[in-house]
Amino acid sequence: MFSIKTDFKIDNSTGVSEIRISINGPGESGAETSVSHNGYSPGGYSLTVSIDTTPQPDANPPVFWDDGPYAVTFGLCQGECFSSHPHSIVLDTKVGGNFTITGQ
Repeated sequence: MFSIKTDFKIDNSTGVSEIRISINGPGESGAETSVSHNGYSPGGYSLTVSIDTTPQPDANPPVFWDDGPYAVTFGLCQGECFSSHPHSIVLDTKVGGNFTITGQ
């Protein structure tokens, strides 16, 4: 289990927002999830994400995490991240950390 934290600052109020968390690793390994919010007021915020990398061979579909390095990227958006909807805006993206899996 890994916990990754990101801090961010909002300068102007937003509408409905999304934080997209992408985890990219070796081969086809990785995952993506998002957190929606009704909108942010100006100020500082933190988000911590827990990532369970325990193999789950009995899941449908099975979940495996290959050995190797993984990068975590956070996207902060008004509306839906990376959408073609006219009012969706990517406010910022950043690599928020990394971790390495060995010998599972």
